[in-house]
Amino acid sequence: MEINPFLGLVLGVFITAAVLITMYTCNLYYLVFLSGRRRGAPATADLGEPSITVQLPIYNERYVAARLVDSDCAMDYPRDKMRIMVLDDSDDETV
Repeated sequence: MEINPFLGLVLGVFITAAVLITMYTCNLYYLVFLSGRRRGAPATADLGEPSITVQLPIYNERYVAARLVDSDCAMDYPRDKMRIMVLDDSDDETV
């Protein structure tokens, strides 16, 4: 019995895909097995508080701008790790 070349190609692609999927599944089970044998959590380094930047976009907020800046300056965070940026695009007399 002779096999059609197109059917041979389709069968070859199917077998290759089945082998690759089987290998991927075996690798997944192996990694799950290894993760179950791991003892404890990895150690983490304590780096303290990160440096942050607080951006305050303001546009024509004459009565709110001063209170906003004052409330952000009163935040409980180390002064050397915090930067406050006031971004003002106002076209009125807000300063």
